[in-house]
Amino acid sequence: MITPGARVTCAYRRSQEGVPHVGTALAMDDPEAWRGTVAFGHSTPSRRLVTLHVAWCKERGLLKTTQPVLWPWGVMWDSELSSAT
Repeated sequence: MITPGARVTCAYRRSQEGVPHVGTALAMDDPEAWRGTVAFGHSTPSRRLVTLHVAWCKERGLLKTTQPVLWPWGVMWDSELSSAT
């Protein structure tokens, strides 16, 4: 996992010109990363509820390969992240 707050790029997120998009890695339990998901609907959940949900997911072997990233167009869960230079 990339440290939350780090600027990142993703192997499969590029502009039409081939330039990599740059986003900001979020913490796994950042409430913004979970707004609008099946788990919480359209509301922004509290950090406590998200932390409990993340623990539940991890107990079941989920969330091993993806991390939330804030891109210019919104939050997406991505894998294949690397530090932006």
